[in-house]
Amino acid sequence: MSRNDGKKDTSASAFRKIDVDQYSDNNFKEEDADGGLGAPTGPDENEILTLLSQVRTRRR
Repeated sequence: MSRNDGKKDTSASAFRKIDVDQYSDNNFKEEDADGGLGAPTGPDENEILTLLSQVRTRRR
């Protein structure tokens, strides 16, 4: 059998490039840090209704 009996070598530090502590619940920040006060992320309800009414009138 091989020298390490099929076990993975975890003593190497080459794979440890991510600081997992930065993702703990105490440090994690939501992407929407401004509380949703920034620019809208999509169309508002009035814009959708306007577009739907335009489609309905064109199909008649």
